[in-house]
Amino acid sequence: MLYQFLDMLRFGTIRTPGDLAEQLEVSEDLILHMAEQLTQQGYLRKVSKCATSCPGCALQGVCSLRDGARLWALTTKGLAAANRK
Repeated sequence: MLYQFLDMLRFGTIRTPGDLAEQLEVSEDLILHMAEQLTQQGYLRKVSKCATSCPGCALQGVCSLRDGARLWALTTKGLAAANRK
């Protein structure tokens, strides 16, 4: 499941923890826990702010960062692990 989780993140599409949980058939809490653990292990990094402001962003309609959602990105180590599967 770990490699599936990383694989789902490598294509850069925006997925909510709920979407990931549904696809992996686990709880949203488990997804959040996995993301935190993967961050601590160097596979993911937290993205604190977007590069653009909301009014000019092409993803404005699908982004939930305004609502306190968390966002992670794969690190080089995470991308290598996702590509290994």
